[in-house]
Parts: sequence; structure tokens; C-alpha cells
Amino acid sequence: MAAFPTVLRLLIRGPLLDELDAIARDGATIEKISFYRVLDNVPIELSGDELWTQLNFQLIHALDFLPALAWKATKSSDYFFHIFSRLYGILTQTAKLQARVEFDSEWERDAIKGSRTTDLAHFLVDQLPSSLVLKTARSGIEGYSANIGHDLSYTIHRA
Repeated sequence: MAAFPTVLRLLIRGPLLDELDAIARDGATIEKISFYRVLDNVPIELSGDELWTQLNFQLIHALDFLPALAWKATKSSDYFFHIFSRLYGILTQTAKLQARVEFDSEWERDAIKGSRTTDLAHFLVDQLPSSLVLKTARSGIEGYSANIGHDLSYTIHRA
């Protein structure tokens, strides 16, 4: 789907997740979302139903990048964990979870010996506060889009 890379960028950037959180809390209905495609910066729209399906695809995609082990050590330094956990919360709260994904933060465990690289670089990244990790990811995605002339603006139209 042509929308996938754009929606991913919008999720990493942050404001879309914040707005979806607000919509979930308010119980609002999404009529459609308008944004610009990464490929050619052409405006595109998804209906509300198409957006919820797209967010389920994004949830599955984020799941692919979660560390299978060592969540306790890496969750604050992994922006995909942030996207996954927020999307999972939004989709379950709105009853829009279409994918069969079960997640419980109680599953968080310490790393099994040998499951996590122990070099200095990984250790230092794991010590970073999540706010810095997210700020760096967001800044990076804004830079990538700016370099190719991609507009990261979007509008959610509520019904």
C-alpha cells in the first residue's frame, strides 16, 4: 500500500500518535485522514476504516522490530517499542485491533545471559532516557523527509 511508509513516518514523528490517543479517549470517529505520500509528495487520503487497517499493519510491523528478549533493558531506548505499545493501547481502547496480537507488559523480564550484546555502544544506548531516543528518531525522520521534499503534515477529519 502506498500509504505505509508515510504513515510510519507520521507515527515516528509523534503528533499523529498523540492525536490518535486523544481520539481514543474522546471516543471520536475518524471520517478520513489526508497526508502526502513519501514517494512523490502527492496528497492522498484514507477513509477512517482504511486508517484503522493501516494502523494494524503498522502494529504488526513494529512487532517485527521488538527485541524478543531483554525488553526490560531496551524498552526505553527502542522507538519501535514506543510505537508498538502506544498503537496497541489505541487500537484496543477503540476496539479497532484487527490483528491477533496479544501483549502484556507483565511479560517484561530481565535479559537472559547472552541474549543481548554487551558492548559499550549497546550499553550506552540502553541508558538513554526514552525522551532523548524519541527526540532523535523524530528529528531523523523530519530530516529524511526534508531532504526529499516530503511534507509531513496531515489532517484527521472527524465525523
